[in-house]
Amino acid sequence: MMKKHSIFSVSLLISLLVFGQDRRTDKTVLTIATLNCEFLWDGVEPEEGNVDFPYKNSQTEAEEHMSKVAEIIKAKKPDIINLVEVENIDALTVFNNKFLVGLGYVPKLIDGRDNATGQDVCMLTRIDPEQFKRTDQRAPYEGTTTGVSKNYYATFTIDSIKLAFIGLHLVAFPNNMDRAKQREAQASVLVSLGDSLIQAGYKLIVLGDFNDYDGDSQYADHQNNQPVSHVLRKIREMNTTTTNDDLINLSKFVPQNLRYTAFWDKNENGVVDYPGEFSTIDHILISNQLSDKVEYVEIPHEHNPIEVTDHFMVFAKLKLESASPDVTGIRMVRAMPNPEGNENEEEYIILKNFGTSSINIKDWYFTNPTGKKWTISNITVNANQEIKIKRSNMPMAMRNNGDFIELKNKDNLQIHSVSYTHTQEGEEIFIE
Repeated sequence: MMKKHSIFSVSLLISLLVFGQDRRTDKTVLTIATLNCEFLWDGVEPEEGNVDFPYKNSQTEAEEHMSKVAEIIKAKKPDIINLVEVENIDALTVFNNKFLVGLGYVPKLIDGRDNATGQDVCMLTRIDPEQFKRTDQRAPYEGTTTGVSKNYYATFTIDSIKLAFIGLHLVAFPNNMDRAKQREAQASVLVSLGDSLIQAGYKLIVLGDFNDYDGDSQYADHQNNQPVSHVLRKIREMNTTTTNDDLINLSKFVPQNLRYTAFWDKNENGVVDYPGEFSTIDHILISNQLSDKVEYVEIPHEHNPIEVTDHFMVFAKLKLESASPDVTGIRMVRAMPNPEGNENEEEYIILKNFGTSSINIKDWYFTNPTGKKWTISNITVNANQEIKIKRSNMPMAMRNNGDFIELKNKDNLQIHSVSYTHTQEGEEIFIE
């Protein structure tokens, strides 16, 4: 299949010359994500792959799809995002230059080996990697060998931490035994790659569409789907002779009822039938040594998977750098996310000052992954005092089916954070 390269390759060349820049808006944190875009093509001939989809061969319709996918990304603005099912570097560059203007991303893509679908896996990043490569290593499979046709790896040094990203898209059909065996062979390739990066001193972030479930009870999705393979376990365990290199699945930080990343219209009725048509096959795995740096993880379910992409983003925020935190002793201790009365008025959070002196919290605020704020007025909290802060029509609402709440001071530094799962009406949550 002929690969098309156009004037957009010039843009890529320029980006390659800009090495070592860090365009994060907040350099105290690192936000990462993975998203299967469902055929992010540019509609320009020659179209890659042999798979048909509604907007193939139509540049106008392809760019309409791009614009919808871009809205998902712009809602979170991750610093580094792994994208799955992208046609090629030209399509990725069109996507970045037309629909993500001003966000500081540089497109990174190396052509994969999946000529049947034409799909590639790639990265948009605000931090220029030290290296961006792919592996063509192969592993034994059914009397022959197989590789990971869609992969890359990228290395960074961020806040003195050496990080290696492995982006992937494994073969499809989670419950097909033949495909499961092939995915396990692909997992062996990824373990070998990961082990070599760990030996070089990197902590791993492995992310993408695994096309498989994680059967470990602490990571299970909302329906407890069980895999017919050992793909996730193999990759999480890495070198089986030691536990020092083990990875964790960031789904553990998401309430189980919200753990679903992919939609499959099983009965082909064109309707989203929850919960049976959802599962979790997209994952972010990180080195266990990074687990204490995880601030929160979210799977936003804010678009119609029939109209945009049939996958949802997995988004995570890591606190890599100490940002001179405010050690005032103010903490969230109880909350009412789902009051019996008017939620706009009656939602509340109770703060307690565990310190030894009074603290004025004027212009502090609560926020959640929606980005909306619940601002606090001119209030002083005395030592050992509890105080109830009512929502009183503030834009940020506490979500009834689970949420992650941050308390920040007027300088936007996080003071405290908490998470909770589904709440009943009138149920006060005891945080500490």
